Amino acid sequence: MLVAGYSGFDWKVITLFYGEVGQIAEATSECLDVNGDTQYASIPKQALDALEVLKEVSATPDHGTWVTADVTIVRETGQFNIKYNYDEQPSWTLSLSRRITCSTLSGIPDLPMRFPPGTRSPTTTPTGMRS
Repeated sequence: MLVAGYSGFDWKVITLFYGEVGQIAEATSECLDVNGDTQYASIPKQALDALEVLKEVSATPDHGTWVTADVTIVRETGQFNIKYNYDEQPSWTLSLSRRITCSTLSGIPDLPMRFPPGTRSPTTTPTGMRS
């Protein structure tokens, strides 16, 4: 699905960043073509839908789910790799305040989540958070 977005390029490597916390989501993708140039294309909706489902089914009651995922596809070797981020503060390109991130994280009753360090301590409640 992701590869379809780059079918017009002679690509070597495709990378995708996907992050979702509550109602806040970000996805970016690029490819390195055979000339070494970076190319950009829209991420197919089916690829984003698949990542949303993967995030949901990855959740466990004890450990929650991942916050971000970095996907890499290497054409020459056929290698497909996903690196999940469960514990680190997301490196959003969106400008989000700590309060928005914390209130969003704390308002998700149906999907257990891990809280990246610095976003919520185990003893603080959303109303007691500092900005």
